Amino acid sequence: MAEHVFTPEDIPALVRELIDYCKKWGLWRDASVCAGGRRYSHFTPEPGPAHDGPGGLLEGYDDVWVEELSGEERERLFRAPIYRRDTGGYEFVCLCNPEQLLDMTYEGPLYDLVRQTWYRVEFDELSPEGQAEVMKLLLDRSSQVRCEAGLTPDIREEAISETKRLMKQLEGWDSEEFDTCEDYLEFTEPEDPLCVGELPPRAVLQEALELSGDAREDVLFKAFMEKKLIENFLGGLTIVDCGELESRVYKGFTDIFKRYGLDYDLSTGTTLTAYRI
Repeated sequence: MAEHVFTPEDIPALVRELIDYCKKWGLWRDASVCAGGRRYSHFTPEPGPAHDGPGGLLEGYDDVWVEELSGEERERLFRAPIYRRDTGGYEFVCLCNPEQLLDMTYEGPLYDLVRQTWYRVEFDELSPEGQAEVMKLLLDRSSQVRCEAGLTPDIREEAISETKRLMKQLEGWDSEEFDTCEDYLEFTEPEDPLCVGELPPRAVLQEALELSGDAREDVLFKAFMEKKLIENFLGGLTIVDCGELESRVYKGFTDIFKRYGLDYDLSTGTTLTAYRI
């Protein structure tokens, strides 16, 4: 298959694909896309100088502000001081591709992703699709994705710890000796006991008791993790990863450019510029 050759007609589709991807993975905050003489930026309802001038919401979006981008404004956004040996001083130079295919500014989560190889986003800033995919990872005991809540650095570790305690307690379970699993757990006195109020629902316990080993541990971990996510949801959840999820989100972002026959350079500290492959 022949490689795609980027043309100006690709700009509307590329812009929307980048915006949709950033919104899916919680990267749109404090970001903007500049292409085709326009700037598409993250919008919040609060009034501010960035959105006092002419412009309006992009059709179909409630958090994307689109406005005309003059040459002077573009120069301001993408210039940086460059040291010149011949003069011994610094000169401000616009570092975007002179062809002006597409450029982006970013701070916030997108900065962490492309500059720091670090994925850190607020759960409520993910799209519903993104939330569903992240939730699957959070409920997977083998995943390394962290979830911070308030002062708790990783509620996953708490869920794992409680799962292991309950797994240990269940080792001596005998259905013929005790009427219910709760009775047995109240009877046992481990070094670090669980109170009955912290136990998963009876249906979950029954399912776990019918399993063994990793399968039992998976069921219990999911129950504990779901409970903690619900308890902490209103206080805000922060998703953190510098491994598999970070690599996946970063690759997806880069692949969008490649599908249009482009790649990009990180031009200044908070901008990137696209060029033809």
